[in-house]
Amino acid sequence: MIKSKAAAKAGGFTLLEVLVVLAITAMLAMVVSTTLIQLLVESDRSASQLTSSQQVQNAGFWFKRDGVMAQTIDTTDNGGTPEFELLTLTWIDWDNKLHEAVYTLQDSGGGLKKLERSYSIDAGPTQTTYVAESIIGASTSITWDGDILTLNIASQIGNQNEARTYQVKPRPLV
Repeated sequence: MIKSKAAAKAGGFTLLEVLVVLAITAMLAMVVSTTLIQLLVESDRSASQLTSSQQVQNAGFWFKRDGVMAQTIDTTDNGGTPEFELLTLTWIDWDNKLHEAVYTLQDSGGGLKKLERSYSIDAGPTQTTYVAESIIGASTSITWDGDILTLNIASQIGNQNEARTYQVKPRPLV
């Protein structure tokens, strides 16, 4: 008995058809995997950029908050401690309480630093907090020209950097 080509083909796929389907599936898998890998890399990069930006913004918030209140400003390192004192701000508030905020850079390993803020009222207990981490010490500086207080600060998370400059005009000095 002789079968027609249509009857012979109805029972399965030819080798050529299977190879074409496998080639198309492989190309789709390659596109999907490449897209997925790129998505994960970009997500990590975006998270690092966001974290770096938040570190710089947090430092700027505290600097501006204290800088506006300051009546005396000292940008010299007092020495005697391993950390570098960037800034000491003092002011007297409406009920004659003396406030002092001291900003220092502490080593945090890997060449990066932490920006620490120590705050006290009337020489009482000191509250110490890290206001920013992963700070690039060489790119961080505070200058006082007698009128404007300027903070240049940079943060690095992974390969992502964020740098900003904040300027504050303190209230009249005593």
